[in-house]
Amino acid sequence: MAQCMQHRLRRQALLSLLFSSAFVIVACGPTIPEASFTAAPLEGAAPLSVQFTDTSENTPTSWAWDFGDGATSVQQSPLHEYEVAGTYAVTLIATNDAGSGTATTTRAITIGPGELARVELSEESVELEVGATLAFSVKVWDGFDNEISDAELSWEVTAGGS
Repeated sequence: MAQCMQHRLRRQALLSLLFSSAFVIVACGPTIPEASFTAAPLEGAAPLSVQFTDTSENTPTSWAWDFGDGATSVQQSPLHEYEVAGTYAVTLIATNDAGSGTATTTRAITIGPGELARVELSEESVELEVGATLAFSVKVWDGFDNEISDAELSWEVTAGGS
């Protein structure tokens, strides 16, 4: 019985030593950041301001953002404005004294064209007789020169011919 008790005490001491050693290993020094972030809104019309919020773990001390449109930032949680229609993958690199970690969003930032600003017709001037038909094409753009491909336009001809 005494040997069994000694065996239990040795096992408890060994387990205690293992757990305290593991704790010391985990607790020593900084850990490489696990970069992560949120963004809102994820889509909208140009110009679109998107708020990026750093949610990185392991206490980063510096941040390097690439917004996917050529713009960058070193702020922790920057606000970025997109002016060109498209879909952008955003990258964050978070760094501390232990090193750096990188996260690329799996959710794309999608920017659509803004409000109609300019219309171009394929025909500048045409004279038609009553009852005649004219086929023409139209291109439309927003104020940032993003082409609006799904614009719905209607035309009305007045009695004066305009």
